[in-house]
Amino acid sequence: MTKSCNPSRDGYYFKCVISDGNGNKNKNETDEYGVLIDFLVIVGDNYSKKYKYGETVSVGELWGFNGIDLSYQWECSKDGGQTWNDSSLKGNKTSILSLKATNSRDGYMFRCRVTSGAKTEYSPIWTIYVDPIGISKQPKVTRKLEGENAVFSVEALGDDLTYQWQASKDFGRTWTNSALKGNKTNELTVSATLGRSGYLYRCILTDKHGNKKSSNGVVFYVSEKLITTQPVAKSVSAGTTAKFTVKAKAGSTYQWQVSTDNGKNWKNSGMTGNKTSTLKVSATTARNGYMFRCVVKNNNFTETSKAVKLTVK
Repeated sequence: MTKSCNPSRDGYYFKCVISDGNGNKNKNETDEYGVLIDFLVIVGDNYSKKYKYGETVSVGELWGFNGIDLSYQWECSKDGGQTWNDSSLKGNKTSILSLKATNSRDGYMFRCRVTSGAKTEYSPIWTIYVDPIGISKQPKVTRKLEGENAVFSVEALGDDLTYQWQASKDFGRTWTNSALKGNKTNELTVSATLGRSGYLYRCILTDKHGNKKSSNGVVFYVSEKLITTQPVAKSVSAGTTAKFTVKAKAGSTYQWQVSTDNGKNWKNSGMTGNKTSTLKVSATTARNGYMFRCVVKNNNFTETSKAVKLTVK
């Protein structure tokens, strides 16, 4: 006999009475069939995972709770499952419990008490382990021209974090504490010198419990200035051609830009020579006061020339 899926009929008994066309009934049929309803099913296995400090944990998202008119109460154990208490965290009375991974919750176990009518079952156990220091943003490989400043930064969560930046001159084989600006903060400022090209920088983070974690070590590349000769302003008569020239290291590429609002906004120029070292501009009175500059690129480095003005007489 097919079982009913309606929990309100749990325990019902049924029998079949057979009648013929003359109204005769089979009165000897006395077999009765009880119906049992499996109305509460929890699908899932015990689960554990390590989370970054500060990460949002959604407990129960891998499990299925199947039944009718279900009610939920999440429970938590702080002693490895010996004792359990009702949780008051977000979603504690829903199918998914939400919390932030913190050091204080490392090793916590969670389970859900699910009720449908008079029947109660417990979900599998979800155990969370927490990385005491969670790095959310790593420092990045940086390229600068000689004389510029580079800023290496790290973002992380943990209990009362302290920072110590380190440098390596031998591509990570040995490291020494940096004394540069910001060396004990989350941002290190490094002046670009050719001698520092190829250095690696990383940050050692320490929480109040003594836990330590290192950021990625990233390379600092420094190049000589790309531009050897800057363009100069031009004052020409209307109807002539003004030429703006920039000189740069061999192998460089060029993109001239123009500004029509005294340098507030720039866009790539489509004038003659806009992708060469010399830009040719037809001098019209409408272009009087336009400004020009060139973006020079070479081997992943970029340098923008100074901006110069066109005066049309």
